[in-house]
Amino acid sequence: MPAPAILTAVDFTSSAVATYPPTVRITLPVSVAYDLEKFQAALGNIARRTGHLQCASGVDCTFLTSKDWVVDPETLEVGDATAAR
Repeated sequence: MPAPAILTAVDFTSSAVATYPPTVRITLPVSVAYDLEKFQAALGNIARRTGHLQCASGVDCTFLTSKDWVVDPETLEVGDATAAR
């Protein structure tokens, strides 16, 4: 049996996805990953995106913290690249 593909945006009702538990890779900025209220809100949005209103237990979620930085060209300050998205 082939390994499930990494999915970022998917129609979870399609028959191809229903065959395998979908896997979703989620990259969080540190400001969300380590703030319980923000993390819970993000998790709720992820559950809704997968078609579930209360949970995402049927989806294999891999959580990563952002390691991408960006330099502001005006101030030359370094910050999390995902924070501005």
